[in-house]
Amino acid sequence: MESAASLGHIGAMKRMLLLPLVFVIFGCSSESKRVWFIDSPDGQTVTLPLTLKFGVEGIDLVPAGERPNDPSAGHHHIIVDGDAIAYGTIITADNPKWLHYGKAQTEATLTEKELPKGKHKLTLQYGDWEHKSYGPTLAQTITVTVK
Repeated sequence: MESAASLGHIGAMKRMLLLPLVFVIFGCSSESKRVWFIDSPDGQTVTLPLTLKFGVEGIDLVPAGERPNDPSAGHHHIIVDGDAIAYGTIITADNPKWLHYGKAQTEATLTEKELPKGKHKLTLQYGDWEHKSYGPTLAQTITVTVK
């Protein structure tokens, strides 16, 4: 029969062996994935045209259609007056409130066509090569009031 100390040592050894496996299965990256509006006008009153710059970290920025089925690549979209889109949902081109930047653009200039006067919610949403959303974890929402 093994002593309690010996069993404790075996348990600690098992945990040390399992820890690297947990990182392989669930991921451990020194660089997290995120998107954001650079120099965000969040909460501000703005005039048009409004130029917004997009930041991305931890996932490649590539034009739509390139690198099919590659979960490490995508491009930006802006959702006007809407929240982040559920993971896997296609960000369709026929919705005038869903703006596409499928040429891997890093900025957009919005006019009264996209933003009439008043308060607006703008969600920067990252999508894959088929315009499928990466979900709320790769989105940022701000509000602006157009003067």
